[in-house]
Amino acid sequence: MVDSAHGHSWDLLAWHGLCGAAMLAMVLVTLPSWTVLVGPAVFGLGVAWAALHVVRRDRSAAYARVGLCCAAMLVMLVPGWSTGRHASMPGMTMTTSTGPTPLAFAVALVMVGVAFVGLRRVLVPELGARSRTGSLAEAVVAVAMATMLAGVA
Repeated sequence: MVDSAHGHSWDLLAWHGLCGAAMLAMVLVTLPSWTVLVGPAVFGLGVAWAALHVVRRDRSAAYARVGLCCAAMLVMLVPGWSTGRHASMPGMTMTTSTGPTPLAFAVALVMVGVAFVGLRRVLVPELGARSRTGSLAEAVVAVAMATMLAGVA
């Protein structure tokens, strides 16, 4: 199931789009209380979906990267797992001064690595990226995730 025009599987595009939309919502609006349950459930499913593809059939690094993005969303959405300034969920405040949890900081470092891989795939054509635009978008999303997880203002 590959979009032949861009070389991306529809599910990879959908998960990345969902991560981006969720981050945008976290920044722009106060999320309703039901997102405390639904958000982690959705992105937990995303982690499982990606792991299934990596382990069973695809073994693609793209699925590993989307799994890491979903894991980062999970850390951002579960109350108490991240204390960065990005949170606009009930019970979380935009002005926390305690900084990120060790888990959030570790995941932020992983996302910096994902961003580096994406950017490298854009700048080094010999790596065979199916879509340089997709790799650039992945790098941008990973940097945004790292920034939100680390609580950078």
